[in-house]
Amino acid sequence: MRSKTSYEYPLRICSAPIVRENLRRFWPAPLVGAFLYLAAGPFMLLLAEDGMRQNHLRTFLMNFHPVFACMLVVSPLIAAILPFRHMHSKGASAVMRALPVTKGTMFGSDYLSGLILAFAPIFLVALGTLPFLEPGFAHFAACPADVNLYFDPAWYPDFSDLILWLADSVVTVLFVFSVAVFAGVIAGNTAMHLLLAGLLNCIAGIIFAVTFGIVNRFFYGFSPDVGAGMESFLHPLAFLMTYGGSVNMAFPGKLDALILVVYAATAIIVSVGACILCRAVKAERAGDPVVFRGAAYIVTFLVTFVGMSAGGFLFCDMLEESQVGVAPGGVWPPGAVPVNFYVGAFLGAAISLLLTTMVLRRTFKVFNARTLKDFGCFALVAAVFLTLATTDVTGFERRIPDAREIKSATAELISVNVFPYQWNFVQTVLLTDREDIAALTALHRDILDKADAYGVARTEPYASDRDAQLDADSFPFPTNDFYIQYEKIGGFGLRRSYTVEASYPLTVGADAFGRFAETRAYKQSLSLANMAGYENLTELTLCHIESQFGPVLSQSGISDKNGMIEFAKCLDADFETLDFDDMKGDNQALMTFLIEYRAPKAETDESMRGGVSQVRATRFGQAIAPNPVSNDPDARLTLLYSITDKYERSVAWLKERGYYDGMIKATAELVREAEAEAQIYG
Repeated sequence: MRSKTSYEYPLRICSAPIVRENLRRFWPAPLVGAFLYLAAGPFMLLLAEDGMRQNHLRTFLMNFHPVFACMLVVSPLIAAILPFRHMHSKGASAVMRALPVTKGTMFGSDYLSGLILAFAPIFLVALGTLPFLEPGFAHFAACPADVNLYFDPAWYPDFSDLILWLADSVVTVLFVFSVAVFAGVIAGNTAMHLLLAGLLNCIAGIIFAVTFGIVNRFFYGFSPDVGAGMESFLHPLAFLMTYGGSVNMAFPGKLDALILVVYAATAIIVSVGACILCRAVKAERAGDPVVFRGAAYIVTFLVTFVGMSAGGFLFCDMLEESQVGVAPGGVWPPGAVPVNFYVGAFLGAAISLLLTTMVLRRTFKVFNARTLKDFGCFALVAAVFLTLATTDVTGFERRIPDAREIKSATAELISVNVFPYQWNFVQTVLLTDREDIAALTALHRDILDKADAYGVARTEPYASDRDAQLDADSFPFPTNDFYIQYEKIGGFGLRRSYTVEASYPLTVGADAFGRFAETRAYKQSLSLANMAGYENLTELTLCHIESQFGPVLSQSGISDKNGMIEFAKCLDADFETLDFDDMKGDNQALMTFLIEYRAPKAETDESMRGGVSQVRATRFGQAIAPNPVSNDPDARLTLLYSITDKYERSVAWLKERGYYDGMIKATAELVREAEAEAQIYG
């Protein structure tokens, strides 16, 4: 007959007496955590000024409050260290192994104890927050519209928002705790347990970010949108910190249900692996930095990899590129790998490996054949990695799909300043016609062919010294950005990103860019129908843009709504007929209009927390808005539109309506006014 004081349940998963003993010994830890939660949460709500309580509460439930964010890390780390401390001492380990329980039962007991310690503060603060939710003290924390306009006054948290916060927090804590327990199993002392717990919780994101950074820096054409932000998905806390703190993000303060399941499943798998390893740990290894030789190699490799990458980037930033034979002006030419990156990578790897080896072997005597062998193995792997990540051995940079294989293409142009708009910084073109797509692929190929002379490493903020000689009026920005995406028929897409010198589109690249600019898709993207929308037009006024203090406005314009729409259609019709030489703006402008229009309305997703309006204007993959959007019916945007004598329909319309002569005189007056101002202010 089983004794009531038995340390094991029938299934031998855990022992109730051990769990109770752990909770009795370590109960102050969750109590302190709960106090910090309550002090930063409900107590702050009580002390906050009127009108700010709703903001505070929303910040808490988004897990973006600093204390709340820290507790999602600190609480599970402490909870993972305390119950497993006996594994890091030979004496304590021997005593625990002497109990009438198996290693699996001991692990399960400690694991359950740690989970209770980690979850207790979360559930306590959830109970403390209940009174502030509807239908509790909602009137106490309500935010009047005239007090704080940043948040939507109609939104107020309810019980479902608390449940969402609870689910986010529980899964995040479970993930951090499971990884920390795994670190404790392979670590032989408490200090190494803490270090490994922090390393393993962030190593996946670090490796991804470092690899992405190297490839992004050395591959000309590698799009920053490919995998950008993926490191946030490698850990639930990173995801919350990325998407949980801003109502303008796609996932405001909550994790998707599928992502929650993936994180929870990963935590369970890690926990099972920790249990298997725990049963293989030998008691005499307690006190060693790492109790498995394989784990020592893995830890050494990971730390050395990070050190190698950090050393390479550090030397690139510290040393003068001009001393190692790069392009004039200190800019890496596309595809070039500066020598100092390799020097820094070698030194960073060597130093990291030696320091890590000293710590893991607990000796300074590491200059021996064993260490040299380890470094040789790492150097071999690093050589393969750096070759693939810094040189185009796979043909990545030259890969352009055939136009016949492309279903559709998207091109986003930034700072490419051509007629008819002045200061047009972002332009998105969607191409579906085969000839239009062929024009884009031809432009793509031309950019690559002239990359050595006019391409700029995308990570550098400035182009070469040639830009200093360019006319500032023609090229207000030193570089232009091209983002290109192809959707292939029945296959994967292809994305590329290029930065070229500002002179490229209008000079050496004029033939290829001109062919692209004359496509119907390009012109439609710049039409007023697309940029503003005819029905959104509110005002059309003459202006002159060479003034030192911005546009000089005139009272001459078109105020009639129907007249503005008719004139806008004439402008679009004329623009459709222009060739690239006319679009470059070499011809003298007859007049320039300041066109004002209502901002497009923001898209909303009522399924998101609080029903707060979301701006879905992201590059590639989602709806791209040509202009900023707003829910304010009074919001206005402006465009500067210049016309030349090539705008025959528009000029004829102005003459027919009696506007032309007055506008020509008004434009001349604006020019004289700008010239007089320039003389006064130099």
